[in-house]
Amino acid sequence: MDIKQLFQSFDMRIHKSVLYFDVHKFRILGISLLLATLISIFPNYTIIPIVILFILIFVYVYGEKVLLGLIILFYLTSPTEYIGEFRIYLNLLFTGILLYLFFTKYGLKIRLYPKIPLEITLFLILLLTTLLFSTLFSEFLFSGLISLWTTVAFFIIVYLLYAHLFENTSKDFYQKMISLSVLLLSVRLFFDLFQLGIENFFAKAVLVSKADLYGSSGYTGFTIFFISLILLSARLLHQKLINKKNNILLIAFIVIHIIILIVANSRALIIAAILGILFLYLMLQTRQTIRAIFFLGVISALSIFFIPFVYELIELYLRFDTVSQRQLFWESGVQVIQHNLIFGVGPGAFENYFFSYAPSSVFNFLDLEIWKLGKPNPHSFFLFYWAENGILGIITAISFFVVFFTIAYRTIKNTKLINKESYIHSVAITGIGIGMLFRAFFESNGFLYYGFITTDLPFWLVFIILIFIYQKSKIQMKHELIDS
Repeated sequence: MDIKQLFQSFDMRIHKSVLYFDVHKFRILGISLLLATLISIFPNYTIIPIVILFILIFVYVYGEKVLLGLIILFYLTSPTEYIGEFRIYLNLLFTGILLYLFFTKYGLKIRLYPKIPLEITLFLILLLTTLLFSTLFSEFLFSGLISLWTTVAFFIIVYLLYAHLFENTSKDFYQKMISLSVLLLSVRLFFDLFQLGIENFFAKAVLVSKADLYGSSGYTGFTIFFISLILLSARLLHQKLINKKNNILLIAFIVIHIIILIVANSRALIIAAILGILFLYLMLQTRQTIRAIFFLGVISALSIFFIPFVYELIELYLRFDTVSQRQLFWESGVQVIQHNLIFGVGPGAFENYFFSYAPSSVFNFLDLEIWKLGKPNPHSFFLFYWAENGILGIITAISFFVVFFTIAYRTIKNTKLINKESYIHSVAITGIGIGMLFRAFFESNGFLYYGFITTDLPFWLVFIILIFIYQKSKIQMKHELIDS
């Protein structure tokens, strides 16, 4: 290579470097301005610069996908007990980063934004209208406005995560983040188990007033446990159908998830998991599998009724005697509805009415210290939304499941003959929806709890996967019709 060629090569490299800088300089500048603004707003919190440095290292070394995974893990694992009020600021930081990543890809060209189904759009309009009307007629206006704002913020986050599915972020990635979050949460779960001992760990908070005996009752709202189990079961089934034999690690993960679900000590979650997995296997397996399930069911029933030790163990775990306590919450919800039938008491306001309607006989075990685990609620999603949001509230609650199962049915129908993997995903997520519907009669959170990220985001992560598959399947169906 002569001198002239050397200079030409050097000039070309400089030219490429300048072009690379031109493409990325605004991105770097944007991140710098965002981080500088956050530091100026929160100058006293030294954890913010540390987190920022950590994020920058991961972004430039491993790429945006790892950053996205870290954000999802933070949202799902709820580290509030370790960082306290810092969680609020970190939520703002991570949401700001998601917004930045979104606008760097799509800008302000709204026509390029990933579309959502009309059914979802109409439902969100109904939901926000319901919360607004209930808030305006509530005695607790501020509480209603906070609930309305957190709900809007939550669905902004959900949409940003949905948009990433269209930017080479596979649906498997979200599922892996959900399973990894379960493993991270299980560390805290088993730490409590070993620290408190089995007897104290399983003691229910309504029976013991000491905070150190809450045990697993703090984990009963984590729908992510049963959601992840169903997703792993679907993955195992998919691998079996495509003749992959190396499933030992996946089976081990499923066993670990089953143990975690049992230790989490939630009857509703366990039954929801059983319903979801049964639906999955009944939809996708052969008659031989159905016979095996029937045989196991008969054996289990005979064991429960004819082996006293098994019956006593199950009765102890399921705590049938506490059903009457749950009924007290249901009755208080019904009474609040009767006195606030049209507009409800307002979003987030039920706790202010609970003790007025609860019978005096429950005050002995309803120690206020217990509500460190959550606010009083009717322990039924349908009663909860009706009590707080009136007639529109119960319509919204029912509409949610109508919309979900409508999209689920259409997605299953569209993918059955087109894409086996997407079909299995669709069936699994529908099974999760069936489990959530059952749980909705016994718990209030899990999907529309006014933007409570830790409890609601796991379900919406799988729902946006279903919506993504639905949108793609509609396009594919149109192409096939045109080709035919």
